[in-house]
Amino acid sequence: MSFQAMITRYAVVESLYLLEESSLKAQLTDRITKLYLSILRYLSGARTYYDKSTWGRVLESAVRSSHDLVEVPIGAVRAGHGEVDEILKVIDAGIKELERLRKFSRDMMKKLEPIDELTAEISEMRTERLREEANQKFHWLSTVPVQSHHAKAHEDVVAGTGTWLMERHHYIDWKLSSASCAILVHGSLGCGKTKLMSVIVDQVLSEKKSNPEGSKIAYFYCNGSEQQRTKTQEILGAIASQLSFTGVDKPPESALTEAYDAQKKDAAENNAIQIDRLGVKGLTDLIPKVVGDRTAMILIDALDECAEKLELLKSIKTIMEKAFVKVIISGRSEVCQDMPNDESPVQVQIGQGDNEDDIRKYVTAEVNRAISDRRLLRGKVSDELKQTIIRKLNDSAQGM
Repeated sequence: MSFQAMITRYAVVESLYLLEESSLKAQLTDRITKLYLSILRYLSGARTYYDKSTWGRVLESAVRSSHDLVEVPIGAVRAGHGEVDEILKVIDAGIKELERLRKFSRDMMKKLEPIDELTAEISEMRTERLREEANQKFHWLSTVPVQSHHAKAHEDVVAGTGTWLMERHHYIDWKLSSASCAILVHGSLGCGKTKLMSVIVDQVLSEKKSNPEGSKIAYFYCNGSEQQRTKTQEILGAIASQLSFTGVDKPPESALTEAYDAQKKDAAENNAIQIDRLGVKGLTDLIPKVVGDRTAMILIDALDECAEKLELLKSIKTIMEKAFVKVIISGRSEVCQDMPNDESPVQVQIGQGDNEDDIRKYVTAEVNRAISDRRLLRGKVSDELKQTIIRKLNDSAQGM
């Protein structure tokens, strides 16, 4: 191989091999550098020798043999070339081994694809199983569809409803309180307590969605026409279930799991077919445990429709003493008489002037809807007549 071809070859070698990180990179760099120096020494000596006159070369040959002048430098170049080739062979072998390992890795990954799919399937099955187990525990506490009740209560609520309460210092102090506290919102029949409570529930749920680490939320809408919604056990069970929820596809609060497992163990020991539900006392003890060191908000609508008001209030009081819990209860004004003498929640009475704006907004929205749906005079209502209808309805409402 000519020196020019050799230099060109190793220029290519540099671009191919010295850009890659390798433990042999330093050795290769050193050997190529020495090879270049050997070539340069030979070329420099040869040029000096051949630049001399014929007699000069003769005299030079008399002093130094042709072996010293040519063979030794060329031998150094050949030796350097051989050393570089040996290192390149080692590197090439390493590259081939690396490619073999890469191919082996690709082949193995392809063979593992079914296993990966099976692993994903097993993981999904496990998640589904955990979801079922969590739902069993939630249903063990309560089967009351509180979300549906809230959706029903919040139907047709006009934007801005309840602003008057949320701007009052009682409500603001309640939200900002750093200790357990309670508010009793009461008023006459038909004054809009349930709609008002639905607005509050909707607001705190929205805040919870924006801040998952915020207060735990639980609510309940009592209803005297449904026995399940009048019992203290059902109310507390629904509250405990909501407060035990930690997130989609996440296990419930450990306190619930412990209580469920204990009851399940008792059932097994007694050969019982069903796991006994917790009673009022058990639920009253469980709720502070699922709240733990966090804050909870409990909202109960229509206390007057609860058949066991005193029992419920007693449990709520105990819960507030054991955990950081803020409570809002609504009901007719008569419930104030049912409050124990040692109870003193902040009372907010819905007076005639308090909800006038809410009623006005609702009446206006309903009249507009009736006209739009052609339920009122087939939709042929002048603006003057519409305003007259709205005014008459507002006057007859009188805060109801």
